[in-house]
Amino acid sequence: MADAKQKRNEQLKRWLGSETDREPPVLKKKKTKVKFDDSAVFLAACSSGDTEEVLRMLERG
Repeated sequence: MADAKQKRNEQLKRWLGSETDREPPVLKKKKTKVKFDDSAVFLAACSSGDTEEVLRMLERG
């Protein structure tokens, strides 16, 4: 375990000051959420036999 830690420390020392280290951080974009139309969700709930989801959607209107 100590050998692995030593190797990791050496790796980090090599990385410091490297080209990759000096590059600005790249911001990740938010993941896009998929929103299905209520009619598609209702149809899927009906066809899969998900009675709880069907009732919940009917109550919501």
